[in-house]
Amino acid sequence: MKRLLMAALIVGLAPVLMGAGGGANPPIPGQEQIARNPKYKAIIMIDVHPNNTTTAGQGTVTIRTDKVSSTGPIAAGFVFLQGFSLGCQTGQALTEQRFVDVRLVEIMPTPFDVIKLFAPFGEVVSLGGVIPLRSPIITDVKNPFCTGTADPADDAVDGPGIQVFEATIQFVVPATP
Repeated sequence: MKRLLMAALIVGLAPVLMGAGGGANPPIPGQEQIARNPKYKAIIMIDVHPNNTTTAGQGTVTIRTDKVSSTGPIAAGFVFLQGFSLGCQTGQALTEQRFVDVRLVEIMPTPFDVIKLFAPFGEVVSLGGVIPLRSPIITDVKNPFCTGTADPADDAVDGPGIQVFEATIQFVVPATP
């Protein structure tokens, strides 16, 4: 009973704790830092309806360089979307609040999807453990806009609800003394 009560409390407080939605997880001071290079430019598209559509939380992240591109799925979970009661917004400040310092492992379906996304670029991704941490994180967002219909399976849901923005992705690595 105590566990059920605690779980309900955590889920109920999630929007308050996360403000406008999202799941910022910045590097831990003294233990982690953001590597200066490489920096990847990406386009992120995600349905930010607050769990009232069949596609809520789903989307894609596409990274392109001059010679290589790679696309992976996004499947942001229930807690990540809790604070998105405003749906898709075009404001720069709100988009930063929602997505800057979000590690890709938090919004992609599996750690393997994160690893596959960076494999074409020859990047080693490690989420910790035996191999030192090297985890991709969104460090900047630009040019947010909204597009798309609300929910192709439900005409009663207001839209548009597809958030699109340019992102800079870097890597969180262990701090150096």
